[in-house]
Amino acid sequence: TDVSTDVSTDVVLSWEQGTGAIATGYSVWFGTDPGSLSEVASNQPGTTFAPQGLQHETTYYWQVVPQNTIGSATGCSILSFTTG
Repeated sequence: TDVSTDVSTDVVLSWEQGTGAIATGYSVWFGTDPGSLSEVASNQPGTTFAPQGLQHETTYYWQVVPQNTIGSATGCSILSFTTG
């Protein structure tokens, strides 16, 4: 859930496939600064991602961008969570 706190450092991020145009893959963006996220997975087929090396008591931001033959989605939300 967005803005969750006391999250395990072994978290697995997950999301639902959207409605409308079917995604053929997802790019996952991740980091500690919402203004400079890094792409950590590109065109992955599944709807989960397990970030590695998370630190305790740190806020992380993430964004999932669906892709298909038309291109990448725009306006995707940036979510956050804080580890315990």
